Amino acid sequence: MAGHSVIINGVRLFVDYPDAYGEAVVNGRTWRWSFHHYCGPLWLRKDGEPLKCQCPTSKAVWTAFQRWHKLYQRNRSNDQAQRPGDQNA
Repeated sequence: MAGHSVIINGVRLFVDYPDAYGEAVVNGRTWRWSFHHYCGPLWLRKDGEPLKCQCPTSKAVWTAFQRWHKLYQRNRSNDQAQRPGDQNA
């Protein structure tokens, strides 16, 4: 998991980052997202800022995301299998 903790004014804060970024073209529109293993996708505008609507209604968009996520998980599993002693990968 990406991220780190820091103590500010005696309070420990944890700052986390997306695990990956993805995009897919659906019906001529490019959909972009950042992905966090716990929070799921954050849908992004082309400038990288979050979209106002975080719940695309198009089934095709979710299908494209699920296809990407399946590849992401497979690649992540392969990476972890190559480094069996590293539990933080």
